[in-house]
Amino acid sequence: MTSTSTARKIAFLMAVTALFAIMFTACSNARKPQPSVEVKNPVTEVKSFESIKNALGFDMVVLPEELAYSPVQFHIINKEMAEVRYENADKSADVWLRQKKGKEDISGIYGVSYEEENVNNISVNKGRYDNTDDGAPILVGWFYDDAFSYSASATGLDNAGFEEILKAMTSKGK
Repeated sequence: MTSTSTARKIAFLMAVTALFAIMFTACSNARKPQPSVEVKNPVTEVKSFESIKNALGFDMVVLPEELAYSPVQFHIINKEMAEVRYENADKSADVWLRQKKGKEDISGIYGVSYEEENVNNISVNKGRYDNTDDGAPILVGWFYDDAFSYSASATGLDNAGFEEILKAMTSKGK
């Protein structure tokens, strides 16, 4: 065997060894377990208006009995916002009310063009979201006063029914 032939064989073996080393390193890095990232749910379900008051320190706006909606779910979101879901007697309409300290849109419905409207001498931003999976529109309204932001969203209601919800919310304490 010539020295050129031996040198080629050695170079070939070194190249193959290097290739295996690179492959082994790449494969071993790909299999390292990654730390799990757990995102905590910001929504906590509670049992009542009293639970909301105890957790957040304020009374939640409520719909009056004459509107014939019953509260069916109570939530606290991010330890700072109250949310209550109401439904009517035949369960054909859902209304979600939210309340939080501060002055901002807390509706959680994005991509809505709002129009400002006066309801009980309060400037309310009203809109409609039509891009839902089931095709049913969501009516949305939000406003704020000196201490709180409020929002209402509803499915299964016409504009007149939603207006009654907003009138009830804006007349709180009047």
